[in-house]
Amino acid sequence: MRAVIFIFIVAVIGGAIAFYVYWVRGIELLPQIPGFSQGHAPKTRETVSPQGVKEKWDMRAPMPTERTEVGVAAVDGMVYVVGGLDAFGRTSDAVELYDPKTDSWVKSSPLPEGRHHAGVAGVGGKLYVVGGFSGIRFTPVKTLFIYDPKTALWKWGAGLPEARGAAAVAVWQNRIWVFGGNLESGDTTTVLMYDPAVDRWEKKTPMRIAYAQFRGA
Repeated sequence: MRAVIFIFIVAVIGGAIAFYVYWVRGIELLPQIPGFSQGHAPKTRETVSPQGVKEKWDMRAPMPTERTEVGVAAVDGMVYVVGGLDAFGRTSDAVELYDPKTDSWVKSSPLPEGRHHAGVAGVGGKLYVVGGFSGIRFTPVKTLFIYDPKTALWKWGAGLPEARGAAAVAVWQNRIWVFGGNLESGDTTTVLMYDPAVDRWEKKTPMRIAYAQFRGA
């Protein structure tokens, strides 16, 4: 009986240590890019491109919040990092701005709802967050969130015709184009165009091959 209790205690302690190392310290303990290891990272690092051209990378101020699978876009010279998954795999509603001029970060108004793998675009001085996934089940959503930096407020725009996450998003002629993505039924060939002036979606000629930045189960 004592042996069973001892094994149980050891298992609990071991599990706690593993949890701490993997989730809490995981990012610190992961292998880093040579020359950028934490604690003694140089401010610059020179590399050579495949074409043989010398390039230089600069280490800048890190994000205040550790996240992955974020959406990124620029509005009026500020870089917005939107949503994502935190160190515990939870959906984040965080929005943080990076100012390249001052090499500094500030927190912005959070998303109305947490999102990861969302499409993000900047048009006409506003930030648009298109679709994405919600929760650990990677559930596609239809939402369109619109942020106005002047008022620091979010509002809801016209929802996507179909819920999707992990789509490719681009801006052309002041309109937002959404290519593919992952639906409940799988990857799609759909191409959509959103016109901010009239808050309306329009279907365009689909792609020949289904595409998503994340392949669902």
